[in-house]
Amino acid sequence: MAIIAIEAIWEVPIMEIGTREVKDRLSEYLNRVAYGGERIVILSRGRPKAALISVEDLRRLEELEARQEAAMLAEAVATEKEFYTVAEVEARLAALEAEGK
Repeated sequence: MAIIAIEAIWEVPIMEIGTREVKDRLSEYLNRVAYGGERIVILSRGRPKAALISVEDLRRLEELEARQEAAMLAEAVATEKEFYTVAEVEARLAALEAEGK
């Protein structure tokens, strides 16, 4: 049995289905996601475990993440006074691990 919830922010219906149902009807759900724009949350023992989204939604999500990372980097550059190279950070982490911290 599928449960449908409405996500108000995106106004896209989100269907929740169990793993057994996904196994039995994977092709149908892939088409619903790819061509129907649906989003599906897969439940395992009644708890959300994964989601099926379209490639378009994935690209949109990746773009939002990239923008967020760029904004965080810009803020850090504007506010921080000291910067370290990746090698310096790795060396410091290795030293802390060696000290048991």
